[in-house]
Amino acid sequence: MDLSIRKVDIKSNSKLIIRAPKYDGDEFEGVCPFHSNCVEGFVNNIAIAQRCGMGIDELPTLSDNDRVWRIIGFYLAHLCLNITYICSPEVIIIGGGVLNRSILYKIIQMEFKNILNEYLVHPKIAGCLMSSC
Repeated sequence: MDLSIRKVDIKSNSKLIIRAPKYDGDEFEGVCPFHSNCVEGFVNNIAIAQRCGMGIDELPTLSDNDRVWRIIGFYLAHLCLNITYICSPEVIIIGGGVLNRSILYKIIQMEFKNILNEYLVHPKIAGCLMSSC
């Protein structure tokens, strides 16, 4: 019997609590009123808008080159890495409003590999993160 997990589809709706170390130089405290350093409080649209000093409705005007996407990618990579350590899925499908920013997938994959630092070696790891779209 094969008990391996083939796919993990993350649907947090602010209920998933995964903590991550702070991105180097990140002074932002997050927007979660319940937990310090939880990923959801660092990466949701309210957090991104506050980090950038703009309204949520202005986020689509934010450049793909803005430093904030590297920071968001770092935290989402930690989320994916925790899921990988716990579940060992073949694929992690991530999506949602913030993930409509397609540049994030490349950043998440890059950060994921950097944080993993070859701790786990498997030929599929490089391509295990996918868009839900």
